[in-house]
Amino acid sequence: MAYATPVVACTPVGSTSININNPGTNVFDGVTVPSTGSATLRRILLINQSTASQNGVWIFNGSANALTRPTGTDQYLSTNTLDNNTLIPVAAGGSTLGNTCWGVDPSQVIKVDTTGHTLTRVALPPIQVKAALTTNLSSLTNVSSIDAVTITGTGTQGSDLVLLAGQTTASQNGVYWAFPGSGNTMQLCTEPTRRWSSTGRRSGRSPQQPGAVPSPGSTRSRSRQRPRMVVLRRTSRWVTSS
Repeated sequence: MAYATPVVACTPVGSTSININNPGTNVFDGVTVPSTGSATLRRILLINQSTASQNGVWIFNGSANALTRPTGTDQYLSTNTLDNNTLIPVAAGGSTLGNTCWGVDPSQVIKVDTTGHTLTRVALPPIQVKAALTTNLSSLTNVSSIDAVTITGTGTQGSDLVLLAGQTTASQNGVYWAFPGSGNTMQLCTEPTRRWSSTGRRSGRSPQQPGAVPSPGSTRSRSRQRPRMVVLRRTSRWVTSS
């Protein structure tokens, strides 16, 4: 199972098909997407296309300009093949679908821009963090270790993951990418994760809130759609497991 690079917005379920040659808007699910700059910040996910081969990840280039597929080694590179092992996270911020995750359903191997396919919201798989803290961390800046465990990273994907579950300011609880070094601040993980309360327990969510397992009938059932049970246990380090 592999995550694609997160998208900044996803077209809401049931919304109209987007004209990929002339989107006519720069707002998707309440998120205003820039037309220039880093392609990482212009990634959007289309899930309602009337031409189903157009579903998937696109780069936004302006409301009057054609969308383009990602480049490089991206899973949604035009003509690339992928299957339901690829999960597409949506960053927090969208009105209805921020902090959710999507995958190909039913299971099939697809060729981008050729094979029609359906993307369905899926439950989040378990994650493992390198270190966790259940007491308040006074500063998120210049943090080189958590609970005596050395952490490394650059505040982006590929960095060590750290769980803060006891912050005095409850909104600071969550999973972070490590970013040690003078003046550097740990960055909240943009891959979708469960929220945590100040007690270190997951905050309750209704079935329609971002990150929750869909209510019966809201999406097709699939084996990955199960509650994400996360437990902290103390071994040589704190880890999360299902």
